Amino acid sequence: MQFLNDTIRRIERIEQALGIFLVLAIVAMIGVQVVSRYFFDQPMAWVEELSTYCFIWTVFVGASIALKQHRHIAITALELCLSDAQKRWLRVLIWISVLTFVLIMIPQGYKVMQVEARSNSVSLPVDIPRMWFYSLPLTLACISMLITSLAGVCQSFLVAFNGKTPLVLNTKPDNLI
Repeated sequence: MQFLNDTIRRIERIEQALGIFLVLAIVAMIGVQVVSRYFFDQPMAWVEELSTYCFIWTVFVGASIALKQHRHIAITALELCLSDAQKRWLRVLIWISVLTFVLIMIPQGYKVMQVEARSNSVSLPVDIPRMWFYSLPLTLACISMLITSLAGVCQSFLVAFNGKTPLVLNTKPDNLI
């Protein structure tokens, strides 16, 4: 179990670094576009498309990080009405639901990648298959979330059976680089 937690932490560090890079790239591209458009009267057609692609990657990387840090929106109305034992089993059900969802999404993402591989970007200076910008980030994020949800299922089962809190994936409220 410790190996799985260490692997998840390493993946999260990579995702955080990628997310920071992508946000900085978006800011830099838009900044260059503003200077190019308003000071030199020469806008670059590809900047908007590339920054949109970077944003798409940022969203999926962020979703994976949020799952690792338990920061997705949660509706806790039901949980407030349950006993501690029932709450532990509810966690098991939640992690199994997440696991099921990503197991459905991964093969679907792969199918969409095959379709998107046949079309290319519109205004970028080079022809790059669209799968690199839409279905690939979705599929990779789902694979990362699969690893996280496997650990979540295992840990929540241990908690439900033992009745005590295990080592959690992330204990710090803000674990940024």
